[in-house]
Amino acid sequence: MKSSRGMTLVEVIVAITLGSIVTSSIGGTFYLSLKSYQKNLNSNYFSSSLLLLHSFLLKNLESLFHSTNDPSIDFEGNSSHFSFISLQENSQGIFKRQVSLNFVADKKKLEFIISPVKNTQTHKKNITPAPILKHVISNVTDARFSYYSASTNAWASTPQSKNEYPLYIRVEINSPLVKNGKKLVFEVLHGQKI
Repeated sequence: MKSSRGMTLVEVIVAITLGSIVTSSIGGTFYLSLKSYQKNLNSNYFSSSLLLLHSFLLKNLESLFHSTNDPSIDFEGNSSHFSFISLQENSQGIFKRQVSLNFVADKKKLEFIISPVKNTQTHKKNITPAPILKHVISNVTDARFSYYSASTNAWASTPQSKNEYPLYIRVEINSPLVKNGKKLVFEVLHGQKI
């Protein structure tokens, strides 16, 4: 939705959940449950790679989703691949970024990739896009991607239409490194201030 002044602002909320979700603000339009959850975090629940991913998300997601325009969502493939396009603005201009999540079943790994979208009109001339950022979580037995459909009020793995704007994006990870058979759930909320 747009405000009375016609302004539109994208809020990104990331909740990393192990059994329950606790969300606390860490500034601006970016929220992460990890900060308030940290004191209760038992290192035995997570592998070092999962902890590295938490750190990676803290450092990169806020700037990634800070944009003057809503990110356009590009759905691709099936439950093993999910990607969307976001706009990132810096002193050199506005750049498109593709965010991809890939589950490689035979290698038991989950890839989180941020890459530039080349040859777009949003790039200024003679400016080289930022390098690809990539993080891999190993020893993952299963990963499922889905989004919450505003039109059906239900979780779905594929969009009802190409123009549908997802409210939530969810990644569920199964791994023997997480105790008691619980899933690690990573959620991103795309919303707009009224």
